[in-house]
Amino acid sequence: MKKIFFLLYLIGCFYLALPAPQIHPKVVGYRSQEPGDTGQVANVIAAYYTNQSRQEIISQTSRQFKAIILWGKIKIPLPTYTLIHPPQYAKTVIRQTHKSWHFVELVHWQRESLFISFWEPELRNVSLHLKGKNYLLANGQKWQRKVTFYYQKSNIFWRELIWTLEIISLVILYQLFNNIS
Repeated sequence: MKKIFFLLYLIGCFYLALPAPQIHPKVVGYRSQEPGDTGQVANVIAAYYTNQSRQEIISQTSRQFKAIILWGKIKIPLPTYTLIHPPQYAKTVIRQTHKSWHFVELVHWQRESLFISFWEPELRNVSLHLKGKNYLLANGQKWQRKVTFYYQKSNIFWRELIWTLEIISLVILYQLFNNIS
């Protein structure tokens, strides 16, 4: 059993030591130049005004986020989870004044997260029975939505330390369970 725990530990260490994926969103639209969207807020990669659908943007970004490329050739796909959060959570994660109507998180377990926030005035107006513009105006054009990408990395030292403590805890629990039975 020690060999199994040791093998599990090594696989986990390798997974956690892989470099973080490079995120370069490919959104068709106008890149926002507003304060907070251009680097003033830490970890905000970019914000775009676009007419692309949510699903298109999420699937393109998810493909890019899943793949880690080593040594320029080897492509390792990482297990990626998609979490859908309430839109209000964007104010906690990104910034207090951030508007969001749909908030998605792509997660690599115990590694990093990419948050994708969508602001769609048309959906807001329809669902809340409000009157107002059903579009966003930027760069002299009308856009259906604004998408913001927020990338949250974790420190490799903490990842490895937590993984080591998890394996130690697992070994102790296994030994305790075997002593009871």
